[in-house]
Amino acid sequence: MAFELEQRCKNELYNEAVETYKYNKENGYPIMVYEVYRTFEITYNFSNIVSLYIDEYIFTGGAHGNTTRRSQTWDLLRNDCMLSIECFFPNNPYFIIDILKEINIQISTNPEIYFDNTCNLVIETFNPESFYLVPNGIVIYFQQYDIAPYSSGIRTFNIDCR
Repeated sequence: MAFELEQRCKNELYNEAVETYKYNKENGYPIMVYEVYRTFEITYNFSNIVSLYIDEYIFTGGAHGNTTRRSQTWDLLRNDCMLSIECFFPNNPYFIIDILKEINIQISTNPEIYFDNTCNLVIETFNPESFYLVPNGIVIYFQQYDIAPYSSGIRTFNIDCR
């Protein structure tokens, strides 16, 4: 993932930044400085299972940059394999429905920070890869603008999977 970001910066973002700089300088606009940050957070590290998320922030001009979150959960005992969300709901074939219901219950406690049609948006934008473990369960997250305005950030929902 780090190599992919490096290649994107070298092959795409750098060229964009140069063109934007030239255009802004020629037209008397403020000079925009492109920014790229990647951070990670280990959210769970117990019993040979490690879970983490990576946030990538890119600013290329405009009102604000954009942060994209990706996550991974690994079982270090089973040949270092990455785990899917299904692994944490082994006896529940309807676990996605249960997760979606719980997310909508949590949204109902503070609906004003979400878009009006959030129930539909949760269903449409739910990504089973967008999760990470925490000591008390699983966190499901949605990217910026999926279900709420930018000002609400990346929305997260704690789900009990016991």
